[in-house]
Amino acid sequence: MEQMRWDMMKTHTIQDEWMDLTHELEACFSGIETKSAARELQARVEEALRMDPPPAVASRLDLLLLDVVEKGRESSCTNTRCPHYGKKCKMR
Repeated sequence: MEQMRWDMMKTHTIQDEWMDLTHELEACFSGIETKSAARELQARVEEALRMDPPPAVASRLDLLLLDVVEKGRESSCTNTRCPHYGKKCKMR
């Protein structure tokens, strides 16, 4: 019985560590200012996903990765024929 209780506490701790990491990465996302910072965060999120997180955490990390990739893209359109030239392009 005691071993089972210890295993449950240990599992709970691992889940807490994953959630702490997720919260940390989400906090870093809100402070992204440059493309290089977005690339660094993208690498950290991809590394976390490779470590086989629990399913609930993996889905949050997947969504965060999509947001980071979007934010890391070029912020202004460089196509001179596009009506959004020099602005955030909606046609990409």
